[in-house]
Amino acid sequence: MLARPDGARTDGFLIACHTLKGMCAQMGYARPHAIAHAMEDLCDAVKNGQIGVDQTLNELLGEGFSTIAGIVTAIEQGVEGDADAYTDVEARIRAHLRVSG
Repeated sequence: MLARPDGARTDGFLIACHTLKGMCAQMGYARPHAIAHAMEDLCDAVKNGQIGVDQTLNELLGEGFSTIAGIVTAIEQGVEGDADAYTDVEARIRAHLRVSG
């Protein structure tokens, strides 16, 4: 489980998402930056008590990390990834924030 209801791991994930967001921005990687930003917002909402931790939140965080890893791998290999899939992950994270918060 990435995040727990007691918030014990929230700070760590918030820092990880913030770091990923900053690194992606520095390198000019817009898609992973947008996903990391949405993930950071999600962790921030948990930390601030605006939304609770549930299975969907954990799945979205896991998918976000996996998607960013996939994008980085594609960049390293010089392959274009599926922009719609990347946008979908970000959109679902943002939708969870709107619905849950």
